Parts: sequence; C-alpha cells; structure tokens
Amino acid sequence: MDQDGKEVLSVGNAHNAPARPGAYDVSDANNLRWHEKGGSGILNYPASDGRMLETHCSAR
Repeated sequence: MDQDGKEVLSVGNAHNAPARPGAYDVSDANNLRWHEKGGSGILNYPASDGRMLETHCSAR
C-alpha cells in the first residue's frame, strides 16, 4: 500500500508477449497482464471465482 492507503502493484519478472497489437507484459505465472494504451494502462488479473477482471490505471 502507498502512503494514502491505496493498493499498489509492482509487476516484476514480466516478459513481453506480442499476441495483439502493441506489446503487453505478462507475469511469469501468466495470471497478470499489463497493456499500455492511449497514455494509460490496463491491468488484467484473476478474480477469486476464476473470471479475469480489468482495471484501468493512469498516472497521478
């Protein structure tokens, strides 16, 4: 968590996986995906029920 109590995710050990236009990063466990688009980022991650969720991120 950061100083404001918000969750912060740092994805280390990632590699580029060019499976769609533009490169995106995939975690070694293949359960986190980071894609940059239009000046923001999109994080895909698994929910506890197995569905993949998507969160849009932008710089502060």
